[in-house]
Amino acid sequence: MLRAKGRSEEVFEGFFFSLYKYGFFFSNYLFSFWLIFGIENQLVV
Repeated sequence: MLRAKGRSEEVFEGFFFSLYKYGFFFSNYLFSFWLIFGIENQLVV
């Protein structure tokens, strides 16, 4: 029982860690894309 509980906690920790890691890279990519798009828009205008 304790072993299953520890394993489930480990799975949840890994899931949240991967979600946080991929979310960080995805938000960073979106921010860089928005920054480049905004600069291009300002240059065009």
